Amino acid sequence: MFLPTKILSTICFVVVSVNCFETANLEIPELEYLNKSVNPCDNFYEFTCGNFQNVKPRPEKLPLWDHFIILQEELHALMKVILKSPEHEEDPVALTKARAAYNACINVDYADQLQMPEIKILEDEDWPLISHSEGASFNWNAVGKLIATYGVQLFFTIEVMPNLFDAHNNVIY
Repeated sequence: MFLPTKILSTICFVVVSVNCFETANLEIPELEYLNKSVNPCDNFYEFTCGNFQNVKPRPEKLPLWDHFIILQEELHALMKVILKSPEHEEDPVALTKARAAYNACINVDYADQLQMPEIKILEDEDWPLISHSEGASFNWNAVGKLIATYGVQLFFTIEVMPNLFDAHNNVIY
């Protein structure tokens, strides 16, 4: 592969710069991703990212693992710590409201006491797929009214995609 002199000198500068950073003991976690056994002029991607899978192995439950997902996981963990931390008088109003919303979501006892109109509709209406009666009549107009009232989507798609919790299996969504 032919690379112009400017690109080659830039690559060499990067390699020299990486060595300088390591010598200076700067905290740059991305330097761990380097595969120093590869010549950057032969395979720059392998040189820069070749050790990523060893440093940050993909969890079995995830089909995709990259910097964005790693950051997302770290942010979720940090948010959880913040939302579970005790309240203080000097906390901003937004944080107080966020804590209240979070606590409302994780309060399972309270959620179990709530009435769910969707369940009542399913019990009262005659839905062919969940009805236990043989030969139940089905009225599309009634279904249309329920969809309009409760916002249930009438048209849907079915896709086969990697399972978000087990990357080795596909599931129908």
